[in-house]
Amino acid sequence: MGKGIVGASGKMFFPGPNLAARKTDPSQYSLKIIKMNCGNTTIRPFIPLRKNYTKTVSSEWTERKPNIVIWGFTGDGKTSKFRIYAQFEFANENGNQVRVQVEAFDALGLNADTLGKSNEVIVSRERVGNTNLPPKNTTNTAIFTFSSTNINGFSAHTIAFVWKYKDANNEWVRIKTLLGNVYFIPHAPNPPWIINKDDHNQNPWTDALDMVLGWGVRGMSDTVQIATQITKYINSSINFKYDIIKPDKNGDIYNRKGEFVGEGGGRTLLCEYDDLACTDFIKKVKDKQEIIGNCTDCATLVSTFSNLLGSDLYQIRFVAHFYCNKIKSIGFDNIWQYPFPQDKDGTYLSVNNTKAAVKGAFSYHEIAFDGEGLHTDKIYDACLKVNKNVLKGGFEEVLPTDMQFALIKDHEYEANRFLKDYLQPGDEIQYREMLLLDDAKNNLRYNEIQRIFKLRRYLRRQQK
Repeated sequence: MGKGIVGASGKMFFPGPNLAARKTDPSQYSLKIIKMNCGNTTIRPFIPLRKNYTKTVSSEWTERKPNIVIWGFTGDGKTSKFRIYAQFEFANENGNQVRVQVEAFDALGLNADTLGKSNEVIVSRERVGNTNLPPKNTTNTAIFTFSSTNINGFSAHTIAFVWKYKDANNEWVRIKTLLGNVYFIPHAPNPPWIINKDDHNQNPWTDALDMVLGWGVRGMSDTVQIATQITKYINSSINFKYDIIKPDKNGDIYNRKGEFVGEGGGRTLLCEYDDLACTDFIKKVKDKQEIIGNCTDCATLVSTFSNLLGSDLYQIRFVAHFYCNKIKSIGFDNIWQYPFPQDKDGTYLSVNNTKAAVKGAFSYHEIAFDGEGLHTDKIYDACLKVNKNVLKGGFEEVLPTDMQFALIKDHEYEANRFLKDYLQPGDEIQYREMLLLDDAKNNLRYNEIQRIFKLRRYLRRQQK
């Protein structure tokens, strides 16, 4: 018969010796693997994952549910060890222990040495009660440690776990190859993502991880680089347009020539006060649909998906009606225009009507903050590009990523003075100075960040 499937019943008994050899050589045995998972305490900690709000993702392989495993690990590549746990059962009564090892590699051939080989582990048969009785067929859980890995930064792999044991001739015999979908996340996610061992809506979603993998952050570990790239991608690559469209009297947003009609209200369309329609957003990105929204939506998207990979951003808004310099709104990257542009009579204009526009203002603006909302904190704004040369004349666009919020502190402005009056040699204006119109009457100069509006919007549990 040779090496083959041995056991009383079921498909899950794996290669072992023939029946005749078992009677004469007590060192002969066969194993079946009962369970494989990654445990919950490792140097690269395991994190539970979900497939959006609708489906729990399996975090282990069991004999009863031999599905493809989906695991998540965290680690920045500097720590190399991580563990997987497996439970075995002896398929016969002969032999009390066996040496086992697992080799893991990328099943798609993208990185043949993804993990390498684990240490060898002696799997012992567990005896229960009177030791003179035949031992039970169960074993204690064995822990297999991978001491090195070539995985650095954010990545996802379909990994083949090849299980082997040593036979009586001291030769390695394959037990079984199991496939696992494994996500390596550079740092532990921050809220709204919650690391909860139990099934939880806020556990990191595989849908979100799969989507962000296509945003140019694969292989990144540095959270500033991650947040910067996510901001750039949202600004330029997901077909997002600022809500600057208002229906005409017939309810149409386009005229007969197909042109935009009038000015919109800057509606928040993906978010409510404390949550994000995450499933709807992922579906729209996957289907390449046009997404309409505003600064609140952009700030929430940047912070939510950056925090999935370990950034620590908040959504913070600054308030009061304030006039702005010309900007490039998301979705209108070829037009320098005031936000919500108006003509000299105060009539709202189309964003394309640049000749008649003389001013424009925000009633509030919301951005992603890396900090508490101090003027020295760094910010990310996917909603717009500002003009770096606003005080010098001419236009040089810059997308605000890892940019200081303001050069000058709140309340340091005095009435009837201009920004240039405060600048010292070598000073470089920052985000708020680039955005804010340099007008002595601009009342944002006398308003601080609304720190009570410091949020991390959570994931909406159902679609609307």
